[in-house]
Amino acid sequence: MLEPEVLFFDEPSAALDVRTSETLASLLTELNKQIQIVIVSHDIPFLEKIGGRGCVMEKGSLKKVGELADLVHHLRH
Repeated sequence: MLEPEVLFFDEPSAALDVRTSETLASLLTELNKQIQIVIVSHDIPFLEKIGGRGCVMEKGSLKKVGELADLVHHLRH
């Protein structure tokens, strides 16, 4: 419990102002260099700041897995 292998975050940027959201994204980016993190979020710009790999789910089904930049491109087109 004191040394987890993975940390999970559910909508960590919800209800945050822009400045606090940017600070949190920076902190999570640094944290991700030390430990694996999993973030569930609808906030695509927030996720883009963190980068990494991700997946897209729709109606309870896994639709796509890959690099976040590729997933964002897929979602926007």
